[in-house]
Amino acid sequence: MRLAAAPGRPARVAAAAAALAVAAAYYELCVRAKPSLRAGKTALNDKIVARLRTLHEPYTPPFWAANAWLQLAVKLARLRRLPPSPFTRTVLTMADGGQTALDWLEDASLPPDAYARAAGWSYSDY
Repeated sequence: MRLAAAPGRPARVAAAAAALAVAAAYYELCVRAKPSLRAGKTALNDKIVARLRTLHEPYTPPFWAANAWLQLAVKLARLRRLPPSPFTRTVLTMADGGQTALDWLEDASLPPDAYARAAGWSYSDY
């Protein structure tokens, strides 16, 4: 028994294949590149650069790092997978009208410094 093809399916497959080919060509021609180094021309610099193999090979970033919209999509996908926040936030209003937020860790099973952050928010990636 032969299944009938859905109307318009070959055109969608061809369009998807063409889009994938264009994305691959863009990545290879515009994203993947040999690093450039700006430094003074000295014997020591030449010696150091000659020994750094990674400066002589093309850098290949992850596919999602090639485009700001893809980076945003990956970040949003990661945020959706986060567990419920184990923090309670306290917002302090400063004398000059500015605000400082303190996140208090509520999960006693974690070490006290598990979520220590100097700036940003509790789920910052650093």
